[in-house]
Amino acid sequence: MDITPGSSEDRAAGFEPVSVAGSTPAQGTKRCSTCLINKLLDAFPWKNLAKGIRAARCKECQRRFSQAHYNANKERYYERNANRRKMVSKYVQRYKEERGCQDCGRLDLPYYALDFDHQHSKVGDIGTMSHRDTLSKVLREIAKCEVVCATCHRLRHPPLVV
Repeated sequence: MDITPGSSEDRAAGFEPVSVAGSTPAQGTKRCSTCLINKLLDAFPWKNLAKGIRAARCKECQRRFSQAHYNANKERYYERNANRRKMVSKYVQRYKEERGCQDCGRLDLPYYALDFDHQHSKVGDIGTMSHRDTLSKVLREIAKCEVVCATCHRLRHPPLVV
């Protein structure tokens, strides 16, 4: 059996067509802008799926670039995430205190004495989400809740008697 480079049998065996610098790339391949190797199109992530445009860097080079960028800017990433967590937590605290208890009407309670009572389809605990997720995700979860004080929340959900 004669297997030519770039044939379907070659690809099935796991070989990738690689062309010499300056030569024409094989059909269905693209040259990575970083490593300058012609690779199959599947080796490139989508830049714009709707327009069918692939990224200039192959997935492997992009992974190496992203890791190097993260390592070089680790402090900025830590600071940005800490600021986001602080901002989301402060928002949740203010949200609770401004609304007070929906059942008994008390407005003088601190945020830690107020709970979010999910009305339907709970995705996550808002306290945990406020330290992990973006404000938009937390707001979608808050929209499913009512703010009630801890006492009223326990009265809404009495323990099951065994």
